[in-house]
Amino acid sequence: MIKIMGIRKKIIVALILSVAGIGIGYLFNNLFDIGNCYVNGVYKSGLLCEDVFPDIGNVLIPSMTALSVSLLALTLVPKAVVAWGRFALVAIPLTLFIFLMTPQSNSGGLSGNVGFGPTAAETYFWVSAAFAVLSLIIIAWVAVKSKITS
Repeated sequence: MIKIMGIRKKIIVALILSVAGIGIGYLFNNLFDIGNCYVNGVYKSGLLCEDVFPDIGNVLIPSMTALSVSLLALTLVPKAVVAWGRFALVAIPLTLFIFLMTPQSNSGGLSGNVGFGPTAAETYFWVSAAFAVLSLIIIAWVAVKSKITS
């Protein structure tokens, strides 16, 4: 029981950090709306306000949401930490690789001059959703399996 409580505390700390990541992603994604791209009422254009921070925000929001959902489920079933950890050890680097290889210039769908396929935001959303769904399946599997054996 003591070991499970230690694991649960670590999961809760990770959950708090992932929720903070969602907030940071929202802040980065909405710098223009919040007014951080203005100096004395004049819009200052630059890479940070127009490209870099919004791109980071577009990655952080869905990925940290998926991680938060997974960690929230792990707080309910701490026995699943080992199985989920094995999954996350492979899935998180693979997800990061997919995010890094996603072209930023794709127009999405079959429209535009660039090509076809999902936009970067769609890719971030669907890969993160797949991560969350697979995490929940693994956690539920461990919960049902431990219920049957006990």
